[in-house]
Amino acid sequence: RNDEVLCDVTLRHNERRIPCHKVVLAARSPYFRHLFINSESGQYVKNVELPSYFSILAVDEVINYLYSGKLHFTPTNTVDIFKCALHIELDALVKECAFVLERFLTPVTCLTYRALAVTYGLRQLKHRCWRFLCQRFSDVCSTQEFLELSEEELAEVLVSDAIMPCGEIQVFDSLLRWTETDRQNRGLHFPKLLHLVRLPFLDNDTLLRRVEPEPLVQRSPTAKDLVMEAMRYNMADEALRHTLQSPRTAPRTYQRLRKVIAFLGGRLGRERMGTLCYEPTSNSWSTLAAAPVSLTNHSVVESDGVVYTCGGSIEGKASLVLQDQVLSFDTHDNTWIPLAPMQIARAQCVTLAYQGLVYAIGGMTDNPTETAEVYNPIRNTWSFVPVPRIPRRNHAAVATETHLYVIGGDSDGIEPTVSVERFDPAASAWNFVLPMSCGRSGACAVVRDNKLHVIGGWNGYQTIVQCETLDLTTQRWSKMADLNECRQHAQAVMIDRTIYVIGGHDGNKHVDSIEYYDSSLCKWQLLRTMPLSRRGYKCASFQVLDKYLIPVDIPSNGGL
Repeated sequence: RNDEVLCDVTLRHNERRIPCHKVVLAARSPYFRHLFINSESGQYVKNVELPSYFSILAVDEVINYLYSGKLHFTPTNTVDIFKCALHIELDALVKECAFVLERFLTPVTCLTYRALAVTYGLRQLKHRCWRFLCQRFSDVCSTQEFLELSEEELAEVLVSDAIMPCGEIQVFDSLLRWTETDRQNRGLHFPKLLHLVRLPFLDNDTLLRRVEPEPLVQRSPTAKDLVMEAMRYNMADEALRHTLQSPRTAPRTYQRLRKVIAFLGGRLGRERMGTLCYEPTSNSWSTLAAAPVSLTNHSVVESDGVVYTCGGSIEGKASLVLQDQVLSFDTHDNTWIPLAPMQIARAQCVTLAYQGLVYAIGGMTDNPTETAEVYNPIRNTWSFVPVPRIPRRNHAAVATETHLYVIGGDSDGIEPTVSVERFDPAASAWNFVLPMSCGRSGACAVVRDNKLHVIGGWNGYQTIVQCETLDLTTQRWSKMADLNECRQHAQAVMIDRTIYVIGGHDGNKHVDSIEYYDSSLCKWQLLRTMPLSRRGYKCASFQVLDKYLIPVDIPSNGGL
């Protein structure tokens, strides 16, 4: 196409001329198929005019997609690609764009994407944007996009029980900011919208200092009445309050998000275990919905509020039977869904989430050679990808914003390997980085502040407490504080930038304690022991709505 060989149609976009092949465009796009084949004059079409509002980059990306099936999404080009794909009826690409936009949700983009979803009937994107808006109201209400809402759109937000403000004063302040942006026109709507602010949840001191003196309140008898109503409610006794009930005296019924460490799968003896959760901030335990099938020696990764479990094993008559099963757990609605199985059954593989895709690398398989594959959630399909240069088992792995790293593990040698490789998904290539100070098998790893922390493991002779850190900017290794207990095959997760290491094996017995890294003291601290000595579990950290967590009464010493 770039050489204009056998091109028989020209796409015109503003002043640009883009030579193409009818057969390629028609094969991929129903829009072009109808234009070239199904219409009476299709064979005579030599030029096709594209809408001028399409961006140049989006047009180039979509045309390359028609030829290669590949496309590079960024926060700045996805909306333009979506509009272009919609015009030429690329339904699969439209769905992919909507999925990608969910990943690019921020306080700034949230309202823009929601408007797009409403306009084009993208129900899931609309739902995700609304949920993001409610959960991040404190951030969204300070954006310029919030000030551009219509009166009806703002009313929908203010009346919602689901928004999570930092106190009702923030809701009032957001209404003030919106009104002051265009006081002449919006001031007329202020009294009506103030009805949606739950002023009785502000104390009288705040009402007198922050609300009542506002010029918009002073100019409106209705607004002043609402302030007086709130003050009367605050001063009333319980009996009188009962007679003063209104929509403004009802608390917002949103559910708080809680950050938990989830223990997924595993067994206690021969009994299959459900989903146990630990919340470090409250030192409390609870349960979530259990997986519908047995999960042992599986792998787990969280991506955009969805937890994926891949593979695993079950006990057969003579040996372990490897599994290709894949499940997803949606943390937003506490449900499990079976997904397309992997192409290769595998246990104890590593799974990583990168730009909405899920990578499964290595593990125990029936294949004589190592394999790796990637899952596309939009298409619900798995496909093979290049494998690391060194075959690895029992290795650690992490994903950064640009690369996937595999660390250590057992290779063809007698001792664990010291090597570390990284995969560039854009180039689809593996390369070595500087090796560790010692070989490690069964280590765990996390990334924080652009540093890769490798924790514990087995060095070929013993289970170790040593940890080390790779600075991803300088690509240099340094020593990290030792663990309190030797661990291999432990789980490492992060909540609020705090690293937690859970369980594992010390070479003789299972370890049931949890440690966390105290960055202020640069040392590991023992936190507590786990309540159940389950085996074969995997851990993931995520946020979940409070209403889904069922409390479990466990003594503070960790015993039952």
